[in-house]
Amino acid sequence: MTQNLDQIEAFQLDEFKVYQVGLSEIESRCEFEFSSKIKDADYFGN
Repeated sequence: MTQNLDQIEAFQLDEFKVYQVGLSEIESRCEFEFSSKIKDADYFGN
């Protein structure tokens, strides 16, 4: 390696958060529609 990796700056990042949304919200935000088979399996959105 030709790079000096001893002086790499570390990022101070906050913890990430996980969000769950129903498919209907994804459909409305992205302006497309999932098939009925996929929607039937969306237990979070029901």
